[in-house]
Amino acid sequence: MYVVDQSEKLPKINAGDVLCGFGRGKFDRNDNKKVNAEKHHKFHCNTCDGLISHEKLQALSEVVAEHIQNDPLAKMAYHSMRDIACTNPNAFSVARRHESYFAPHIDSPVARQTINQPSMGAFVLAHSYDGSHCLVNNWSVKWLAQGLGPMGPRAHFTLSAKIPPGQAMSLF
Repeated sequence: MYVVDQSEKLPKINAGDVLCGFGRGKFDRNDNKKVNAEKHHKFHCNTCDGLISHEKLQALSEVVAEHIQNDPLAKMAYHSMRDIACTNPNAFSVARRHESYFAPHIDSPVARQTINQPSMGAFVLAHSYDGSHCLVNNWSVKWLAQGLGPMGPRAHFTLSAKIPPGQAMSLF
């Protein structure tokens, strides 16, 4: 996948900018073991330092620390959180309790005709983002009744860059 500048001016990509979304889809807990690793995106956060998108790209620990001021019993959907001894007072351990996957709706003819920025991430293999030098595939989240829950995956730039007019930047 490439980002191409077809303009006459020098655009700037900032770290944290959204490259694309993954369109409409549904979440599945994988109870039937029907996950396709090439198409489905696993919702997981390995550490409290992991980046998520909640109004902006930020560490999970920052999002939870802000929310805990109003709700000291804050939870995270499909995960358990435990305090840990650390120099960072906002740090905690994260463990996945259930597998949950996002399955984009890309198989319908309508979805294939409307490939655009909010949905084009769904047309790239799920594991492709793992090897990128400038992208991170993370989760857009919001606070729900069951805690901090996923809304869907998004691809964000991790580096700032300027692309000269008529040039392209490889993302993988």
